[in-house]
This record gives sequence, structure tokens and C-alpha cells, in this order.
Amino acid sequence: MIKNYILLILRRFKRNLLITSINLIGLSLGIASSALIFLYVKHELSYDDYHQNKERIYRVGMEFQIGDATAKKVYHTSFAMGPILKEEYSEIAAYTRMAPLANKPFYQYGDLSLYGQNCMYADSNFFEVFDVKFINGDQNALKNKNSIVLCEDIANKLFGDEDPIGKEIKINNRLTCTVTALVEDLPKNSNLNFQALVDMASMEFQSQNFWNLNVISYILLNDQNNVTILSDKWPAFYEKYMSDLGEQVEATADIIYQPLLDVYLNSNDYDYGAAGGSYMYIYSFGAIALFLILIAAINYMNLTTSRASLRSKEVAVRKVNGASKKQLRRQFLSESIGLSFVAMFLGVVIIELALPIFNDLTRLDLNISNLGWSFYGFLILMTLLIGLFAGSYPAYFLASISPKNALKSNANSKGAGGVLRKVLVTTQFSLSVIVLICTIVVHNQLRYMENKDLGYDHDNVLLVSVRDSTIAKHVEAFNAELRTLPEIEGVGLSSAVAAWTISFSGMCYVDSGMTKTATMNIMNVDAPYFELMNYELLDGRTFDPESEEDKTNKFIINETAARMLGTTNPVGLHLGWPTDSILNNLALPKGEVIGLVKDFQYGSFHREPIPIVMAAMGDRQNRSSIVHIKTKQDQLSEVIRLAEEKWADFGAVYPFEYNVLDEELADLHRKEGKLAQLFNYFSGLCILISCLGLFGLAAFTIERRTKEIGVRKVMGATLGQLIIQIIKDFLKLIGLATIIAWPIAWFVMNSWLEDFTSHIDLNLLPFVQSAVIVIFITIITTGYHTLKAAWMNPIKALRYE
Repeated sequence: MIKNYILLILRRFKRNLLITSINLIGLSLGIASSALIFLYVKHELSYDDYHQNKERIYRVGMEFQIGDATAKKVYHTSFAMGPILKEEYSEIAAYTRMAPLANKPFYQYGDLSLYGQNCMYADSNFFEVFDVKFINGDQNALKNKNSIVLCEDIANKLFGDEDPIGKEIKINNRLTCTVTALVEDLPKNSNLNFQALVDMASMEFQSQNFWNLNVISYILLNDQNNVTILSDKWPAFYEKYMSDLGEQVEATADIIYQPLLDVYLNSNDYDYGAAGGSYMYIYSFGAIALFLILIAAINYMNLTTSRASLRSKEVAVRKVNGASKKQLRRQFLSESIGLSFVAMFLGVVIIELALPIFNDLTRLDLNISNLGWSFYGFLILMTLLIGLFAGSYPAYFLASISPKNALKSNANSKGAGGVLRKVLVTTQFSLSVIVLICTIVVHNQLRYMENKDLGYDHDNVLLVSVRDSTIAKHVEAFNAELRTLPEIEGVGLSSAVAAWTISFSGMCYVDSGMTKTATMNIMNVDAPYFELMNYELLDGRTFDPESEEDKTNKFIINETAARMLGTTNPVGLHLGWPTDSILNNLALPKGEVIGLVKDFQYGSFHREPIPIVMAAMGDRQNRSSIVHIKTKQDQLSEVIRLAEEKWADFGAVYPFEYNVLDEELADLHRKEGKLAQLFNYFSGLCILISCLGLFGLAAFTIERRTKEIGVRKVMGATLGQLIIQIIKDFLKLIGLATIIAWPIAWFVMNSWLEDFTSHIDLNLLPFVQSAVIVIFITIITTGYHTLKAAWMNPIKALRYE
């Protein structure tokens, strides 16, 4: 019996090769693309879930406000915050802190020197809070001063096959540390993001001021439910440790306890933080995965049910020969489920073939083994359900009709099966239109961000960090040498880059006895920098490179900074800090505002314009400054070579390293670019799978209407009239699908655009474009069968049975 079923299924597949191929291709593509998205979403949701104490670890952040300025939310705290929290609150089992030593540390070991990534200071109990796999050493590795723990990758680069334990390395040409442990590289789904850890005792600047935010603090709770209790206790803590200075600078502060598992996907509203993931993108890709599998499943069910109506005579003959309803149902379900599982296995093959491309696109290292048995269980269950649903119509409807009715001409050509197909086609194209509209809007927003005037000249600008002490001492001479090169248009110096983070502090002005305090973002710049970047000056003047007075204690501010200070005419005002104690009495500039510039885009388009104060650099040139080199068109490569030669001529110890401003700005929108690319691919797949189903359905529909077409031709119908008559039913369904899809797509894209402070207007054009594209594709897809039927000899059509 089973052998007979298998033979019948194979014969059936062979007899309907076109429909079988369409079903297999569509369903396998849907399964494969959905699985790839599932892999990506699973990775995004898995950040930091490998830590044993993950449910009890919280990152401590601060939300503070100075004067009437907008509140700022940062994930940094003061150096003193962790120890005092532990001392004050019995609910906290432990605290640990991290602080950047250098984002790109410079390592030296013997004659070898190289740049690394993310070297951090950390408390000695770091490994008691977080789980890290030790290759050599143990949790006590940071107990002694000048200890360093290396990850495997940087250790291999520095030491090769040599055992690193006990060896001394120099960091940034000033700090000598002894390697005390070797650990495995952190997983890709880790937010800790370090390549080396140095003991916190070696940190030079350890301010006990609670308003000086320079470390990342984590707490480990005794009970994960105690975090609410800690929040309730904050007002008393603030009053005891922070209120005095807060009153002096007109500031208030609140504490934030962010669960470790929430850090990656819910930190984009923090100021001055690296961009992480986003729940919006998780929901978007999850919806696309669902749409893809639904479209593929609808295709399969649509084609299966449509072809099933042609099998009424087969059912009648089998019933006359003694076949029972149970046997017929078993046969139909076996065919449907069998084809579903063949498509599933093809989908798994496609996943393996497509993974390298997908990994390259997402910059991840995903593996099919990451899917886990739960996914395969879900995949098998889903495939079984698709097969059962697709086979249910022939199994339960056709198997129930009598042989007499089944032998009638055109039996079952209409009725429930026809209505079901219309509903399925409408649903399928509604999903495709939604994805298509979203793709168009995402691309338009990305193009807008790429082409928007940022308020400064960012083309062909080379960035060179002045980290080397030799260069730092002679940076003006180094810049002067660069200005002599004919390939260079200009050279300027700044302490910040518009694509990177920028320092902030509370500033105030005093004018006619009145004071106003606000949080300002500070940039130290020299006179040539302002001219090089071509900022738009609205009032006052720029720095005069010939004026000694302009080299110190002069400011140029932007419009947002002026608004924060409560004035529209800031030129002539005197700025300073409300109290030096907030930054441990550091020497900070105070002086006159000489210019007002138009707001320019600093950082991501997700954030509002920030208040910026450009302070004359004067003698504050140091190793944190960045040389901006404006090159002539198409001379970037040559300038890089020449600048590296000048770097070496000055006797620099650090290797020459550079960035390109345009590339740094593009990286700010990496998430949106990745989203646009993935939308592009998967919307294409949605349309492709829909077209496959439409192609098969058109073939079936025209096959059923062959006699009608012949009669119409005999009655004088033209080719155009026949084509319109055939495709109008499809176009009606596409029109209905478009009407359903538009409001859904508008709601989704409007919500997405609201996350940007500067974005395109959501007008009717993307919706019209999507409708035109879908209609055009529908006409092209059905065109072959339509023309074939319209050109057919009427005699053949009328003889068709």
C-alpha cells in the first residue's frame, strides 16, 4: 500500500512538473530566507545571555539636567559610585567597574609594536561578576597593580606561540604591565567589548566627585527583584552625596539601573554611547520572516487547491473502483505533506549555500548549528501544518463528492475553492506590497541621510589622531609641513570629530548681572580648522590665526547652544564654568563668545542637534587632538602616502594611522544601510515567490478558460480585449491587496521615521510606486500565458476538453 502511494505521488509530480517545481522553489526559498532571518534575530536577542548571573547584573547609568537644558542620559557614572552604592545598599552583592584606557591601544613587546582594540581598566573582582573562559590564569588575575589580562587574538599577535604569562608589555608608550592571564576572545554577542583588561588600580585619574562621569559601573544584586528598592532609595542617596554641588550648578540627577540583557537592544537613547541593536529592527525582520513563510505557504496551498479541482474525475474513477474516503484522504494528504518535506530539505540546503553571503552582509559569523533543535522542531511542525492545510481541500472536499457529480463537466471549478484562492492571493500580495513600500521608504530615508547638507564640508577629509607624544609636541610644525604639499587644500586641528563622541560639561554665561547655566558640548579647535570645515557663520567672526588673543579664551557657539543659554545674540557674552570643582579644578578656558554658527549635524540622525561650544585651542594641544587634512579631488591616496612620510620624518614612535571622515559618517548609518540591503533582498524574494505562485495560478486559470477564449475570438474579440478580460480578475485582487496594505505600511513606516530627528516626509509617492511595480509585475508574470491563450487558434480552443 505504501509503495503504491509513493508511486502515485511520483507519477503525479512528474505529470505536473511545472506546478511541482513552482511549489518546491517557492516553499524552499520561503523556508530558507525565514530561517536566515531567524538566525539573525536569535543572535540579536542573545547578547550577554551566556553569563551565569545575567538576571542579577545591572548597568548603572545617570540621567541629569543642568539648568533648563534637555536632560541627558548616559551609561557612565563617577569612579566613586560603585563602592558607595555597595556600602549604602545591602541589596547589592558586588559592584565592578570598567573604564577605557584606549579605544585603539598601542602595544609594545620587545621589537614588536602594533595597535589593538578596546583596552579597558577593570576592577579586580570583574571575573567574579562576569563569565570569561580562562586559557591560562584565574579570577585573581587583576589583583595586583600593573596587571593585564589578554584575549587570545591580541596575545597571538604579540607573542605568537610564546607563553605570554609573566611577560611585560608597554601600552601607549607609558604604562608597563605584566600579563597575568590569557582568556578566550569574547563571543560576538557580548557587550563588554574588550581585547585586554588592566587592573583598575593602575588608572591615573580616579576622581571621587560624583558629578565626574568617567567609568562604566555594574552591580550584582542579591535578588534580581531588589532593583525597584534601590530606585526608591535614590532621593536619599542624592541628597547625601550630590545635592550640594548640584545646587551650585543648577543641576539635578537621577540614577538608572539597566538590566544587562537589555543593554544591547535598548541603549540608543543614551547620549554619547555606541549604537547597539534595536527592537524596531528585530520586529521588522521578524515580520519579514513571517511574511516570507506566509507568502510561500499561501503559494503552495493556492496551487495545490487549484490543481485539486481538476482531479474530480480521478476521484470518481477511484471511488467506482472501490476506493474509500479514508484512502483518498490519505493519498491527497501524503502528496501534500511529502512535497512540503522535500521543500524543507531543499530549504536547508539553500541555507547552507546562502550563509556565507548573509554573514558578509550582516558582518556576523552565524552558523546553521546556531539554529538549535527548537528551530528544527518548529520547522518540521510548520512544514507538517502547511502540508496538512494545503492537502485538506482535496482530502476532505473532493473525497466527499459523489462519483455522479464528480463526472460532470467543470465540477468544482467554482465555489469554496475559488473563494479561498482569491483570499489567499489577496493576502499574499498585501504582504508583498507592505514589504515593497517599506523597502522604498527605507531607501529614500537612507538616500536623504547620505545627501543631506550636514552644515560643513566633509568631502575628502583625512583624520589623523595625534597620539604620539613627539607629534603632539610639534603638531603645529607637522601641520605647517602638510600645508606646503600641493595635493592638500587645508589642515586644521580639533579635539573632536563630527562622527565620534564629544565631551560635555556645564557652562554658564554672565551678562548684566544675570547668569544662565546649561550643558554644553566642548570642542577645542584652532583657527584653520574652522575655515577648513566651512561652517556657516551667522553672526560675529571666526578665530584670527594672527591674533595671540584669539588663541585662548575665545568661543564660537552654535544656534542650539545659544538657545540653551537663553539668548539669540550670544556674541559678546562671557562663558565659563559655574564651578571648577565639578571637574576637579582642571584648568578650563573662560572667555568671550566671538561668533555664532548655524547648527550642523553632529553624530547620528537619530539625535537632536546638540549645543556645541568651539573653544580656541591655544596651548591645549595634546595627544587627544585630531588633525583634519582637506585633500584635493582624487588625491586622497597620494596624501595618505605623503602624510605618512611626514609622520616618520618627525620621529614618531606610534605607527601612522588615519580615518576618512566620509567613511566614519557612513558608519553612523550602518544599521540603516544594513536594514536597506536586507529589505532589498527579502522584498525581492517576497515578490519572486508571489510571482511564482501567480505564474502557476495564471496557467491554471487560463487552462480552465480555454473554451471561453475560443468563443470570444470567434465572436470577434480583439487581442487587446482578450488580454484585458483575462488579467482584469488578477488586477482586481492586486487592487484590493494594495488598499489593504497601504494603511498598514503607512503606520509602520511613520513609526520608524519618527525615530529620526531629521527625516523625509512620508508622502503618497512610495505607495503609488509600489502599486505600479506590483501591477507591472502582475502583467509581466501573467503575460506569457495570456498571450499564448489569446493567439491560440479558436478551432483548437473549441476542441479542448
